[in-house]
Amino acid sequence: MPTWNLNEDQLDSKGNALVVCYTNAKSVELRAKKSVDDSDYISLGTKKFNTLKSSAGLREYNVNSDENATGCNELRKAGEASKISLSKYQYKNNLAVSSDDYNLYYINVDIKDENDLIADTYDGNIELSIEGNAQIIGVDNGNSSDTDKSKYSDTIQINAFHGKALVIVKASKESAFSLYTQSGNLSSYIEVQN
Repeated sequence: MPTWNLNEDQLDSKGNALVVCYTNAKSVELRAKKSVDDSDYISLGTKKFNTLKSSAGLREYNVNSDENATGCNELRKAGEASKISLSKYQYKNNLAVSSDDYNLYYINVDIKDENDLIADTYDGNIELSIEGNAQIIGVDNGNSSDTDKSKYSDTIQINAFHGKALVIVKASKESAFSLYTQSGNLSSYIEVQN
């Protein structure tokens, strides 16, 4: 989990958050920052976690039997969405008997803050368009409870889910294509060469 963003509805009546830690270490120390600008972390305890009052960041330290830290994971609070990041991976048809002239491309759409963290509270609508010998054949956002049937079609828009979405493109093996995205005042594109 790369970010730590708590909403008021995730806190109990005393303002505390439940923190669950899965580890094979003998014990774990939890440390938190009081604000985003702080560089120091305050220990919240080892094994048993004390009251958590942090809106800026969280570090988990694995502690060995000698009470020495053996590893550290850091969760940082993501800021406001400031850009769209697009990345692709390609599925190539490697069957020798296939005469298909197309490849499938999976384009990850990540809404990020100014520090390149996924803006995991962002669920805005993303509009899609494509140029070249290609077509959008599917979109998804990873939200299994989303009942919008258009996410299972060749639609040209989808809502982000926790700052993420996926676009599946069928494109000619012989030519390039470009995918354009826009969400509010954010926009980006990726050009894919074959």
